[in-house]
Amino acid sequence: MLHSTLRYLSLYAGRTSINDTARIPSKALVHAGRAYNESGDRRKHFSTLKIQCIVNPASGKGRKYRNRHRKALQKLATSGYHETTHAEELTSLLPKLSTDADRLLVIAGGDGTVHTVLTALLSQQQEDSPLPMIALLPFGSTNLSALDLHGFLSAERSLFRLQAITARPANTWPVRRRSLLRIEATGMPDRFGFVFAIGVTTEAVRNFENKDKAIRLGQEWAGMLSGLKLLGRMLRGTAGGGLPVEVILDGRPARQLNCSVIAASTLDRMLFRLRYHWSEGGAIYYTEIGEQPPKLLAALTAILVNRIPKWMANSEHYHSTSFVNAHFGFSGDFVIDGEIGTTEKGVRVSSSRPLGFLKLT
Repeated sequence: MLHSTLRYLSLYAGRTSINDTARIPSKALVHAGRAYNESGDRRKHFSTLKIQCIVNPASGKGRKYRNRHRKALQKLATSGYHETTHAEELTSLLPKLSTDADRLLVIAGGDGTVHTVLTALLSQQQEDSPLPMIALLPFGSTNLSALDLHGFLSAERSLFRLQAITARPANTWPVRRRSLLRIEATGMPDRFGFVFAIGVTTEAVRNFENKDKAIRLGQEWAGMLSGLKLLGRMLRGTAGGGLPVEVILDGRPARQLNCSVIAASTLDRMLFRLRYHWSEGGAIYYTEIGEQPPKLLAALTAILVNRIPKWMANSEHYHSTSFVNAHFGFSGDFVIDGEIGTTEKGVRVSSSRPLGFLKLT
């Protein structure tokens, strides 16, 4: 108990690196809140903010979620703990939960779980109705949203940090405001998420789901493997033709393009916290890469190091900007937070109202 308490106090004081991957003792996870204040004063801090937990224990094939995590989250949840593994169950569960502004909703899962829960949450709320604060725990195969918010924080370390933060008075909790993408398409309900993409990206997502995720490389390395495979095909010219798209950004004149990749996101960074855009910032970051672009490897390197040469900035094959509302006219598949959808007439992309996300770093 003494060792667990010292580890907890070290983390709470900010002296433990977020990159420290040392195993956190099971007792530290279960007793972290009690270690903060044995007298029971911790309970009164939740008088204005109650905690609900939604957990997908099958995320990441269940390799990360263990019984000690379950016990810790059950102890943390003062207003309901729920486990579910299917999208239909997640959707039906949301109306049963209190989504008032005096709640903290903890989502333990991957990008797919986060996408499903936030879509159900925002779809059932009126535009001016209150929303709970959100905390994301990276227990999935891919966790781009949690990665952008928390950096390189492991699932276990994220849970430990969540316990440390919620042991303090609610008015001292660090919060980051972040909007989501709103995806509207004819014949389908609105969907909400952090990352939207069309083009060859859909093939990379399929490869990840069908093959690469089965390789035990970890949440990001498997995704990077799918991306590298696709990059190799693009460099060899065997990735297929570009996707015909009509692009309208913020009411500007429509542009007819053949694109290899179009990506839009409210996240600043993605895999390995690498930037994928070179715009000045705005509501939604936007990047497009044309069909069979020249100097692709040099261009991708420039994007990743965020040093765009003049030839690339002036090239018609590479473009990055930001927008508030956009329409993409195309027929085919698209990706939203790792989930694949299909449209016949294109989609409209805009930003949702901001939500408050608990910062764990």
